[in-house]
Amino acid sequence: MAISSRTNVSQEELFLKIKKEVEDGLETSKWLTIQTKFEIGSGDKYTIEALQKKFKQISTNNPDAIVAAAAAGPSSTPKTPKTPKTPRTPKAIKTPKTSGKGKGKAVVTAPTIAAVENEEEAEAKSEEEEEDKFEEEEVQSEEESDDS
Repeated sequence: MAISSRTNVSQEELFLKIKKEVEDGLETSKWLTIQTKFEIGSGDKYTIEALQKKFKQISTNNPDAIVAAAAAGPSSTPKTPKTPKTPRTPKAIKTPKTSGKGKGKAVVTAPTIAAVENEEEAEAKSEEEEEDKFEEEEVQSEEESDDS
């Protein structure tokens, strides 16, 4: 089946139009990526136009630098910094110690569990003592102010 020249022309036009749209989109995406990575790497913000102008200057003044950067590959680009870990809570949870008994399984020993429970009781008792001490100081200061 032969395709008429009219159909051929419109398909060619459509093909070229689609190709241009895709390439323009890729070009924009490329420069947005460059802008983002440059900002992460240097901390400085530049417009895409400014980065394109700088690239043109570099490639005109030192074309060997462009070839060297391309040969170095993506490993030479700055990596995105990791997000900082959230700080631990002041009261860290202790992991119970394990004994070496069993076939590759960790067995929690009873004294460790008791030690954790004792530590929790001691903390609660300490908090109660602090509250009692504070109440005693309040009563004493009230008595002293009544005496005056």
